[in-house]
Amino acid sequence: MAAEYFLYLVFTALLIQVTFTGADEDTPRRPNFLLFLADDVGYGDFNAFGHPVQERGAVDQLAADGLKLTNFYAAESVCSPSRAALLTGRQPARSGFWGSTGRTLAPTTSTGLPHTEYTLAEALRDEGYATGMVGKWHLGNNAYNYTDGSNLPIHHGFDYVGHILPHGNSRNCDETTSEGASALDCFLYYNTHVVQQPFYHETLTRTLVGDAKEFIREKAGVPWFLYFPLVQTHTSLFANEMFRGRSKRGDYGDNVNEMMWAMDEVIAVVDELNLTNDTLVIFTSDNGPSIRSCGQGGDPGIFHSGKSSFFEGGLRMPTVMKWPGVIEPGTTNSDLGSLMDLYPTLVELAGGELRSDVLYDGTSFAESILNPTNSTWPREFLLNYCQTYLYNVRYGPYKIAYGALGASSREFESCLCSGGQGNGRGGNRACYDEHAFNTECGEGMYERPVLYNIDLDPRELYPLSLRDHRDMMRMIRGWVAEFERTFDTPSSILNSQSCQTRSCCDVENHCVCHFNMTVAEDTRCGV
Repeated sequence: MAAEYFLYLVFTALLIQVTFTGADEDTPRRPNFLLFLADDVGYGDFNAFGHPVQERGAVDQLAADGLKLTNFYAAESVCSPSRAALLTGRQPARSGFWGSTGRTLAPTTSTGLPHTEYTLAEALRDEGYATGMVGKWHLGNNAYNYTDGSNLPIHHGFDYVGHILPHGNSRNCDETTSEGASALDCFLYYNTHVVQQPFYHETLTRTLVGDAKEFIREKAGVPWFLYFPLVQTHTSLFANEMFRGRSKRGDYGDNVNEMMWAMDEVIAVVDELNLTNDTLVIFTSDNGPSIRSCGQGGDPGIFHSGKSSFFEGGLRMPTVMKWPGVIEPGTTNSDLGSLMDLYPTLVELAGGELRSDVLYDGTSFAESILNPTNSTWPREFLLNYCQTYLYNVRYGPYKIAYGALGASSREFESCLCSGGQGNGRGGNRACYDEHAFNTECGEGMYERPVLYNIDLDPRELYPLSLRDHRDMMRMIRGWVAEFERTFDTPSSILNSQSCQTRSCCDVENHCVCHFNMTVAEDTRCGV
């Protein structure tokens, strides 16, 4: 009887295995998602995207093993709104990213990504995914006091949150300068608690990598989504002793190499756990390089300008994807895509559907990944807004520019960084007076649109005749008008400032505090 029962169990197990593997023979199971988001890297920063001396690393290997996207755009050209668009699949202004106090969230901003937004993490969690995040957040911190953490990622669908920089790395976080790092802006959290203020650059990357590995190991038995917004290559530049002084490209190259080492370390755990074929790995960036940092900033490649601008250099992102067995190695795609498209794409690949009560601006390209030879990428056009101001439209090979944020003069960059690599803090300040440089939304708007064929003219040097393209311009005006009928914006989240919400180290809560400051001191507000 025991032998018969044993044979019954074996037969049943084999039947179950055949049933499930047979049913899904041609369909990949729901993949894990490993999403790397760099900070301020340029389109031309990597060997795979044309840099002549940058050492090869994880980005180049992903391109070799998977898909390189050459026409992929950030949703804005600065950090916070672009990251909001990635996690919501919506234009940033729909989430309140507009106002009169700049374009990004500051350490004194008391608001953050609205809790009414249904984030990518929440959508995947509702599909049964484990969700985790480590790295740079920059979508809000405290709302009421210096410790409440109401706007941190744990409240936006991430069940695991390791070490994070709520506001990121910045040029005043450089502890090697004579004035040292600013205690006001430079703090490292573990989930909802400050653990270092200011933080140590030397151990920062290793700390984040350790958290990422821990999450993947713990969740290896279930589908998971890990969002790893990297802290490189935003100034202040840094590299630990493994990379310092090693790159042919100098400090910036060292920083890129440390970033790619971090990616390699995390991907190695995926391989070690035999999850390689079940994991979609994505690398992209939030916006273009900080050209105003001169030698301390990245390379936009063949494109003009960089971060904060709406020229191609500020928006065109080096993007690669790898999913063995699904994405063919060494392929390149030049179809139009956006950070906003990642949300609907990942939700569809996870087997979910978009909510019917949310107006999304992203378009899923899941079918193009699963059946690349039988489908074209679905995005027909892309509207690029700075808050509520339309700066350009991409359609086919064309770019219709309605204004210019950034340096419209090509002489600005050479003037700014004349005499060497600059100091990473804005270069030659006199150049801002000599050359037009607009940074705030609504500035630099044209009296009439300017049309480029961006495939033939990637540096936007040779405007085309609008008269010769009247039908196309009429069609685009119709698209814009239709879109803007739906473009209702909520209250601004950028105008709410409170010095009392600036983070402050609590030594009683195991925080490593590197400054002499009490919570009550007005200097917490920098005054």
